[in-house]
Amino acid sequence: MPPQNISGLTRIGIWALPLAGLLSLIGGLASLGSPDPGVDPRGAAQAASSSGFVLSQFVGNVLAVTLAIFGVIVLFAYLANIGWGRLAAVAMILCILGFGMLLSFLGIPTYVIPALSRAYLGGQHDAFEVAGAIFGSASPIIIVASLLYFLGFLIFSVAIWRSGVLPRGAAVLLAIAGLVLAVPVPSQILTIVGSVLLLVAGGWIALSVMREPSGPSEAQAQPRVR
Repeated sequence: MPPQNISGLTRIGIWALPLAGLLSLIGGLASLGSPDPGVDPRGAAQAASSSGFVLSQFVGNVLAVTLAIFGVIVLFAYLANIGWGRLAAVAMILCILGFGMLLSFLGIPTYVIPALSRAYLGGQHDAFEVAGAIFGSASPIIIVASLLYFLGFLIFSVAIWRSGVLPRGAAVLLAIAGLVLAVPVPSQILTIVGSVLLLVAGGWIALSVMREPSGPSEAQAQPRVR
């Protein structure tokens, strides 16, 4: 594929990363203020059984993580094109492994919790105990997944910083976003803060890529392999 086409695809695909942050932010804001099952189990069940909850979980979790996978692939391709392919490849692999493991868990809040909430409202008051057991068994997966994609974000940040092409401020924000989002504690506030940081960092990177010439520069024609 000619370099011009690769550049064009990169210009489009690089927006997947900030879009992932935006969708995650929308999902986090939609869930903000939901009743605590430990305090108001019936209110929590009514909220979680609604179609709006399912949509917010799908958009803010499943779709956001899927877009993040595409985003890190494009970021790898861009960094590889300017000579930082080895470092970026490690970052991409770690991110995809982490996101893949996370997707296996995100089916629980998106599909299982609404079903259990409807069961609770139907009289099966042990449904939330089942939900707690499911989340408990999935905790090791969440911890490992979070560690993997945090390391991926961190290595991406190092590659961006050392490349000298993309803004170093965006590299710092990307590392912080990965750290905040990877905290294995169920907190809507952390989700919102991490999503905003990812949105800003990803948007900053995307705008920087958009401002570059459409064709490869002379310096980029002979990339260094790092």
